[in-house]
Amino acid sequence: PFGDDDLFNQFFGSMMMNDPNFSNQYMTTYDYEDVKVNIKSSPVKISVKEVPLANRPASYAGAIGTYTIESNIDKTELTTNDVANITLKIAGTGNLKLINAPKINFPADIDAFDVQQKDTITNTNNVIAGFKNFTYSIAPNVAGVFTIPASEFSYFDPELQTFKTLTTPEYTLHVKPGKEDKNMAN
Repeated sequence: PFGDDDLFNQFFGSMMMNDPNFSNQYMTTYDYEDVKVNIKSSPVKISVKEVPLANRPASYAGAIGTYTIESNIDKTELTTNDVANITLKIAGTGNLKLINAPKINFPADIDAFDVQQKDTITNTNNVIAGFKNFTYSIAPNVAGVFTIPASEFSYFDPELQTFKTLTTPEYTLHVKPGKEDKNMAN
């Protein structure tokens, strides 16, 4: 019920009462009552199968479904003052919410920052689908040529009852000394 000290009445009530064209016929109070209701449904049986141990790839981290992977890098020519970004996009159907960033083994002379994650996941007709983007920002410490190795993403396909491994391309970085690089070659 709306009382005199109700915020709605304090704000709108005074505004409406000062309006000569407004009549009290629009001001209605409502009574309500909480009623406890017990609801019961039929039990639902769920059959859960274990993911097999046999032939499980080393890069498998629990993904189940059907997926694709895309990879790109924003630049391969940079200086020691630059940052490059590698983006992996995993798309498909399955337990997308549980997928973590695939591991990339960066060379020792390249600093890798925390992986940024963005996702678009929908649940339509009991199918969880969408994609996850993982962005790896990296910064070279020294000039030279570096290879960013391929990364693997493995998942279990429940329809085919088999593991699948997707691989990203490797990238070659050509790094020149930056303006304040103390390790510049003479």
